[in-house]
Amino acid sequence: MVFRKKRTCQDCGFPTLGGREAQRADRIALVTGASVPLPTDWQTAQCHRGLWINYDLTYARANLEGIQEELKRSRRDCPGFFRYESGFSPAHHLDLQQKVRDQKQQLRVGLLTGIVGGGVGALLIQAVPAAFRLLRSWWPW
Repeated sequence: MVFRKKRTCQDCGFPTLGGREAQRADRIALVTGASVPLPTDWQTAQCHRGLWINYDLTYARANLEGIQEELKRSRRDCPGFFRYESGFSPAHHLDLQQKVRDQKQQLRVGLLTGIVGGGVGALLIQAVPAAFRLLRSWWPW
């Protein structure tokens, strides 16, 4: 059995407050609500990638409970999730996410090239001796 750590928007690099990075303390304050002072710009909380679809469709204006719900929601299958690194802006997280995607793509291409090349090489190893045997039977020496 594999145990996976729960992923939420609190762990993602894209929640923002007024277009800036939502710091770890801001995230905790937003989730806990009334027990700690809220950031002054809590009404501007949003996902930099625009993936808070339920919040956008449910609330016409800023709603703390809606923001808390989005921050706590499981993001196991979120296509935009990228682990939060403190001190990086959401735009920088987006750049990092793109670099990771590019590296994965290069790895896939490299693996595919190696597999195809290995297959072609194996075929040649089998085909060349057979071709020489055929030529020897046709060629009058």
